[in-house]
Amino acid sequence: MNILNNILKYVLNNFNNRRILIENGIVTGRLVIAELDSIFEKSLVEILDLKKINPEIGKTSSLIKNLDEYQYIFGNVIPEMDDKNRFKMDMQKSRVYIFYAMTVIINYFKKNQFEKIDAWNTNVNNFLEKISEFYVDYRNNDLDKKINFDDISTYLGVDDDFINKTIEQYYN
Repeated sequence: MNILNNILKYVLNNFNNRRILIENGIVTGRLVIAELDSIFEKSLVEILDLKKINPEIGKTSSLIKNLDEYQYIFGNVIPEMDDKNRFKMDMQKSRVYIFYAMTVIINYFKKNQFEKIDAWNTNVNNFLEKISEFYVDYRNNDLDKKINFDDISTYLGVDDDFINKTIEQYYN
């Protein structure tokens, strides 16, 4: 729960939005993720070498790139929104899950748990599809749509109710 608290603190209190991906692993063959306060350390992964162990690592790089893109977009939009805006709440929750998913994949890399990458790819890809649809709904101002975080919450083992309560308390 400590890492989740750190992520929530970062997402809710950090107004210096930035990308966390330094090298995306697609162009250079190296995946470099910047340090994120007390959440994770700077990480370097030699993608070309890992593709020999698990060919799905290329997809992992692409998913990480997309996670970073959405957290950055949401981080730029959130400060301009009213605190009671439903989209703001879901964008903040999305950022929490994005950073948590990043901690999981970084740990898999560090611990050489490459057999877990396929499940991470599948679950994160499904989550990214939901985020993408949500972002389109936001851009179209479709207030009836909402992200369902159940699948990603279950996969990551994160207490969605705790995230909801923490974000709601922050904005109330």
